[in-house]
Amino acid sequence: MGCLPEKKSENQKNITGTEGSSIDNEESIIYEGILIKERNIDPHDFYEELNILGEGTYGIVKKVRHKISKVIRAMKIIDKNKISHGGENSIINEINILKSLDHPNIMKVYEYFKKDNYLYIISELLSGGELLDKINDNGYLSEEVSSFIMTQVFSAVDFCHQKGILHRDLKPENILIESEAEAKKEFFTIKIIDFGTSGKLKEDEDELFKFSVGTPLYVAPEILGNEKYDTKCDMWSCGVIMYMMLSGKAPFNGENEEEIYQSIKKGKYDFDSEKWDEISNDAKDLIRHLLTFDTNKRFSAKQCLNHPWIIKHRRNKKINKVKLTEVVNNFKNYSAHLKMQQLTLAYIVHNLIPKKDCEFLRELFFIFDESGNGRLTKEELIKGLNYILPLKEAENEVNRLMNIIDVDQSGFIEYEEFLRAGLNKEKILTKENLETAFNLYDINHRRKINVEEIGKILGNNKKHICQEILNEADVDKDGEINFSDFKTIMEQC
Repeated sequence: MGCLPEKKSENQKNITGTEGSSIDNEESIIYEGILIKERNIDPHDFYEELNILGEGTYGIVKKVRHKISKVIRAMKIIDKNKISHGGENSIINEINILKSLDHPNIMKVYEYFKKDNYLYIISELLSGGELLDKINDNGYLSEEVSSFIMTQVFSAVDFCHQKGILHRDLKPENILIESEAEAKKEFFTIKIIDFGTSGKLKEDEDELFKFSVGTPLYVAPEILGNEKYDTKCDMWSCGVIMYMMLSGKAPFNGENEEEIYQSIKKGKYDFDSEKWDEISNDAKDLIRHLLTFDTNKRFSAKQCLNHPWIIKHRRNKKINKVKLTEVVNNFKNYSAHLKMQQLTLAYIVHNLIPKKDCEFLRELFFIFDESGNGRLTKEELIKGLNYILPLKEAENEVNRLMNIIDVDQSGFIEYEEFLRAGLNKEKILTKENLETAFNLYDINHRRKINVEEIGKILGNNKKHICQEILNEADVDKDGEINFSDFKTIMEQC
């Protein structure tokens, strides 16, 4: 149900190898600890349980509702006594990886709680089912639908690889359809989940890993050969997924794991069935560039996004200029220069804004994102605004926005940065949202925030940053931020 699923049923188990790996936060320093917050309190203070979504060996997944915002989430409850040695570290590692991945096709985690012997992980609710079920139900998917899905997969994978993150267990079971409503559509939105076996390449190494991890049908041959491997292992998995969508069958098979491994090591697959006679040469060409032993010749996600098969089936949507004008006006009114403003907007947009309020902005983001890599360049944003603004005015507005929005100094506008500026402030800065955000800082429940409380949110080793945040937001200069101060500076965003 899209909330950090457990590893694995017997027929889906990973190959032996569970080296843990941590990830350095690549966001700006002021975002550390704010978007996905660890809390050592009872989650039921904030969430009410609705019903059970699923049960497993280590825990249970429930549908929950945030008591203040009324947003629906998934809560996974994990009994720490039942997980294996190092299992908790693996879960925290997954959360930390997801924390750095702001992409519309990657599952969101919102916060996690530690209470007694349990971990409670709050994620978005993905209720549309697995891509594997969609393939099995239909037998196969059309080229148009398959290309639409693979575009989303390649975009998310490219985003991960640009950050040096390998997924290492890409498969249709780890690609979920966003909602039941999406599942009924011919062209549906997907989210990649399960980063429990993910790892991060070190900046000073082109290749890092040399241990087996993955799921038999989808694992790359270099992993089976105990060779060093890099991001290209994910691209092999993408080739297997694409082959399965188009034909309904896996390219490498066997009666047991060993036979599957031998089939992969041989690398022999075919397009001999009648089904493949109906499939275009472009589709077969892309599969060949993915299911190749030579990792230097194996396509990257970026190359896949520029392949003729992807470009040919790209769905061009017309922009609603009336709605775009509203978004551009929101851009023009956006002026969150203070760190407290930026932090609070990031928290509210990430945690409290319903998906329905972001639908047009997400559609717009995909239209603007011509490269398909899940983030906007300055040039792409200028071109987008140029639909309704003169070019020079669009350039000036984008230059202004980049200085404010791009707080992580990446040179790109990422998805939630785009949402923060594009959403109407009235939807973001509701009384309920401001109260919830204020309570996040107000750890001691005094209706005042001091520098120590800010330190507990951002990390006490950031004292100079914490003091700067306090000084900026302390309207009446009494050394603390009360709710009136907080509301005043937030209304100036």
